[in-house]
Amino acid sequence: MQYAKIQNDTLIRPQPWEFRNIPNALTNDALLRRSGYLPLVGEPEPREGFTASPARWHVVEQAETHTEPRQAFEDVMQEFPVEVASEGEEPQTELRVFGQRMVMVDTEVTTDASYIQIDEWSYEAVPEPLPVVPPPHRYSKLKLHRALDAAGIWDTIWHALTEAQRTYWQEAQELADDDQEFSAALAALRAAVARGDIRLPSGVDIESILAEAEI
Repeated sequence: MQYAKIQNDTLIRPQPWEFRNIPNALTNDALLRRSGYLPLVGEPEPREGFTASPARWHVVEQAETHTEPRQAFEDVMQEFPVEVASEGEEPQTELRVFGQRMVMVDTEVTTDASYIQIDEWSYEAVPEPLPVVPPPHRYSKLKLHRALDAAGIWDTIWHALTEAQRTYWQEAQELADDDQEFSAALAALRAAVARGDIRLPSGVDIESILAEAEI
């Protein structure tokens, strides 16, 4: 069951901070009612891909009566003599309150059963989740240079780079495959190896070189 109260034509929901250190406060009907919150009644029409929120409502005021045991006190009566009887006469007595005792008495109790009836719902389309973009791969410039040099292809690659790619290489602290210049150079290198323009030593490929240099 959800609860809310109406303030300035707006439904305000109870917040945990309002009831600090009170266990299960947000499901305690009596506590919530004392704080001005009423149950929300009404279910939206299910619509796939949409979320629903109340758009129009009204308060239904009503009360419920039930019987529950309550503590009460009742008088304890005892007979007391009122005068001394003559010989052969029955003594005269009367009932008097001797004390009180606690008893449980079924008592009629009236409680508030008002609620907020939701009359109309508004629907809002759930936005499509954004695609998960994996983080870029980053590489140590020094390690990549050493791996390419060890494969005997550094000089060939360096001479094949464009002026912009050479400038990027010289100025970058580290290399990342989300950078336009570096990704273009990688694509050109893979294409050159695939065509046979650049030959790698046996057992060595571009991906293993990159993996060795990855940070």
